[in-house]
Amino acid sequence: MESKCSFSELRKSSCGDFRGCPFVVKNLLECKDDIESHLRSCHLSKLIGNVEEHDLILMRAGKFDLSTHQWECYSICPKHRYNLGRNWRPLRTCQYPLHSGARKKLKNRDVVNVQMSKNIQTIFGVTVPIGSGKRTTLNISNSQIIINTNSR
Repeated sequence: MESKCSFSELRKSSCGDFRGCPFVVKNLLECKDDIESHLRSCHLSKLIGNVEEHDLILMRAGKFDLSTHQWECYSICPKHRYNLGRNWRPLRTCQYPLHSGARKKLKNRDVVNVQMSKNIQTIFGVTVPIGSGKRTTLNISNSQIIINTNSR
């Protein structure tokens, strides 16, 4: 019987290997690879400070403010580890839930930070991974909402 990691239900996707890495379910706390270059490439290095790989995976899955005991209960397969960790890439369009209109490719470096991801999850019930792109100004039904980008 194939065991599933804690993220198969959260991500609504099956578990598996990743680029030849065998299907081994790991304790999430064992995920400690260097992610500094990944954070820089996603424009997150200045926004979230010093985090470990397992912190990043939890934040991208929408699991914020968990205790260490709760972390110990999470397991992860190679597929979910790399797809939520250092192999994750943002969609190229604005991910803010109220964005209406045609999805256009973003040309700025504004990204969803931890606080914005928490707020979106609380208000809209949608998980938007940190590092996802966003436009600074959104046009919504002839009015404008300015997204706070000063919380860097």
